[in-house]
Amino acid sequence: MKIKQDVKNIFLKACTERKKILLTYFSGQNNLFLTKLCVPIRCFGPISESVTVFYYFWDEESDVGDRLFGVSPSDIKYMEITDEPFEPRDYIVPSI
Repeated sequence: MKIKQDVKNIFLKACTERKKILLTYFSGQNNLFLTKLCVPIRCFGPISESVTVFYYFWDEESDVGDRLFGVSPSDIKYMEITDEPFEPRDYIVPSI
């Protein structure tokens, strides 16, 4: 599963370097691909074989709904680390 490993490496590198991510993913809620500039928040899973891994992001530009959202690696089409930094202490994230 090369793409999943690439997603994991990109996500972890962005977290370590404190850089935002340009993310294109399939939104089942909207039934289309969306592209967003996001802050990588955290990665969870798998707790067991039946639990899917989700990558969590903060959408600073969202003006409706939750700014925090999770995406399964299988729904990620493209992920790129940007040059735009972020400061983790600026984000108060509820328990997921």
